[in-house]
Amino acid sequence: MQLIGKMWSRYSFFEKSSLPNELASRGFSEDVQIPGYLYREDGMKLWNAIGGFAKDFVAEVFDSDEAVASGTVVQEWARETTEPQKGAVKGFPTSFEDKETVAKVLQTIMWMASGLHAAVNFPQYNEYGYAPHKSLHLRADLSTMPKDDAEIREWMFENMFPHINTN
Repeated sequence: MQLIGKMWSRYSFFEKSSLPNELASRGFSEDVQIPGYLYREDGMKLWNAIGGFAKDFVAEVFDSDEAVASGTVVQEWARETTEPQKGAVKGFPTSFEDKETVAKVLQTIMWMASGLHAAVNFPQYNEYGYAPHKSLHLRADLSTMPKDDAEIREWMFENMFPHINTN
């Protein structure tokens, strides 16, 4: 919990969650040439596509910046998300004054729920797709693992792989 609290105390919504800002904070802006850095290359394509969608969506909902500034629902969303007793998301706008800011927030949220989530979680299959790597399958204390190499393989099959009758 202390680690999460420390990270959260330094978190800033736009700085840490928008792809261009996050890449730049680590020194991987688009002007840095790194062949085959697909997270940045493909991520920026997705980021820009999401941004176009977010701008179009906001344009459909709000006629003008004044409509955003006077919109009670969008202003309540900003207040609730930033209030310490509720969302407490640092760096999130405390109010919305223009369509561009609403679109940027939506773009960032959609990026986090799609491209960022996929980039962080999909590679885990390579590690956890192999049953012995998944500690949830371990049915014996590791201290009982034999020291003899000839016996380890059998012990692993008995204690680390799912039972044959498991669905």
